[in-house]
Amino acid sequence: MSDYDETLHRAQSLHPDERLKLIGRLWASLPRECWLPATADELADANRLTTKQQIARGDEVPWAVVEQLLADCVRSSRPKVYSTPRRFDLATMFAVTSAYALLFAAMAALKFPPIASILTATFITLVGIGQSILFGGLRPRTASILVGFVAYFVITFGWFIYLGSYSRAGTIGPVFFFGIVSGVVYGAVLGYIAGVMVGGVFLIADRLHRLVNRRRVSADPVEATDESLVVTS
Repeated sequence: MSDYDETLHRAQSLHPDERLKLIGRLWASLPRECWLPATADELADANRLTTKQQIARGDEVPWAVVEQLLADCVRSSRPKVYSTPRRFDLATMFAVTSAYALLFAAMAALKFPPIASILTATFITLVGIGQSILFGGLRPRTASILVGFVAYFVITFGWFIYLGSYSRAGTIGPVFFFGIVSGVVYGAVLGYIAGVMVGGVFLIADRLHRLVNRRRVSADPVEATDESLVVTS
């Protein structure tokens, strides 16, 4: 086994937090001419994080912030699944408001009954809330399917109860069973589709957010440069 393989094997046995710290120290040990130039998005992300942490230009950056930047870089290299975030900024609020406006305008143009428009908007809203709350926001697809099943079952079951179908069937059992089946067959599929629609809205919001940050970095590149950050371990 070469020295490189042995060192890599020993590093892989470390705790993830320790590996992140090792990565940061190895990176800092490289000569500056070996550093890859940061992209505009990376500079914008670093600037946004330091601003959020109220770290002014030239201040010392705590190691916890550096670890978060490294973790974000690792996550950004993986395919991103867009879903409802737990915190909204101005760009996100604008995208969500515009999406609801377009949704209601489309349903009005298609002459949806008011109750259908309300149920559709409520269904999509519940799916979005489920993406943010369930599984810590880490499994939006699963959350969308689960919320779609539950919401469709409740709507279907409640509608049949309202119409009094259980009285004609003689018992509530068949109505309950039909609600479960329809929730699995239709609710899960509609929940997934609604989740894709919600993810598309927040994809647009993310693009708007990155565009705004890129323009800020272009307007004042000194503010986001890494030379103004001093890392403390």
